[in-house]
Amino acid sequence: MYVIGIDGGSSKSHLAIFDLDGNFVCIENWGTLNHEALPGSFAQFEAEFTQFVTEALASKEIKIDEIEYAVIGMSGVDTKEQHRIISAIVKNIGFKEFTLCNDAYLGIPGVSSENSGICAINGTGCSIAGMNEHGKMFQIGGLGTLTGDFGGGYNIGTYMVRAVYNSLFRLGEPTLLKDMLFKELDISDKYDFIETLSKRLSEGSFRLGANNKLLFEAERKGDAVAKKIISEIAESYANGIVCMIREIGFEQNVDIALAGSVFAKEKDSGLIKKIKEIVCDAYPEKQINFVVFEKPPVAGAVIWALRVLNPHIDFTEKVFNQL
Repeated sequence: MYVIGIDGGSSKSHLAIFDLDGNFVCIENWGTLNHEALPGSFAQFEAEFTQFVTEALASKEIKIDEIEYAVIGMSGVDTKEQHRIISAIVKNIGFKEFTLCNDAYLGIPGVSSENSGICAINGTGCSIAGMNEHGKMFQIGGLGTLTGDFGGGYNIGTYMVRAVYNSLFRLGEPTLLKDMLFKELDISDKYDFIETLSKRLSEGSFRLGANNKLLFEAERKGDAVAKKIISEIAESYANGIVCMIREIGFEQNVDIALAGSVFAKEKDSGLIKKIKEIVCDAYPEKQINFVVFEKPPVAGAVIWALRVLNPHIDFTEKVFNQL
């Protein structure tokens, strides 16, 4: 008998199978499984998710009824209606016992032995998920501009471009980001900026999320505009975390996972330092533990599933070492 952990992301997805003793069986990869990023929405999600699961099980000659428990973290599960629709799809495949949640929750089991804590995602997307000692769950953000998400790789790249454009054509503050972006785009004339950027974006030869490293490079060089953008991003995340602690409550210490490519790549930036400062100042009476979670989120899904079946055994390090 087995457990399955699934991380369905906006850019890539992973499925891992372990036996009930926490031994690795296999891990499989897929592209996006976020219905919001798929042209065919829920119908295409159902087809691709079914194929993904079916092929993964078949590769090890495992039947669906041999899966004792599954934890499925899925980007695009932000509302009750989305949860209802995707739960029905999961059941139709044949999963009997499972937890379906937004993929932001998957960092929590990786940093907390009690499945209690907060995970802030700063990768392709931006969201904050929390779960307390009694299993109460709450999510902040995840719907982009609708929820005012001030973070995520694409958004950060957008802020950077906007700052350069403002410096050129709206009397905005000069910034080192201009020369950095011009170099990446291989231009020297400001009148070529938007023309070239638009063309490169449509061709796919330039991606905003892949170039947000320039923002942090400018910050390290003392650029005031870059520092202001990063400070605003930090405040947005920190205020969401502070609100999360207030909304769901924690009886004991609070473990906070900072997950996603932006946090992982910018561990020493002012972004994380300011988040820690704001949150700790808001709750001086609590011990708040921050961890930059660099393990694959699917590991959190596997650990969570194993804990459901064996709550008195800590599988964390065993799973990490095998993934």
